[in-house]
Amino acid sequence: MYTAPEKVEGVINLLVEGCSIRSIRRLTGIDQNTIMKILVLAGDRCQRLLESKCREVRVSDVQCDEIWGFVGCKEKHNQTGNPEFGDA
Repeated sequence: MYTAPEKVEGVINLLVEGCSIRSIRRLTGIDQNTIMKILVLAGDRCQRLLESKCREVRVSDVQCDEIWGFVGCKEKHNQTGNPEFGDA
């Protein structure tokens, strides 16, 4: 990568703050493809760090939130007759 490390750090800071890729492009002058490459690079490095530091974590409780969605249509309004469509 030919982008200066200081600019890369600035892009990552802006991404962490929730700025969009287009706004980062306007603020820094860095091409959006380069910003995407920086994002992928940072994600890969974060994944490697997490995998190397978090090992053999024992879990006693797991909390899952309910996710509700509709596939194709709502169950009450399934006029297709297809049993695969409806509430999920």
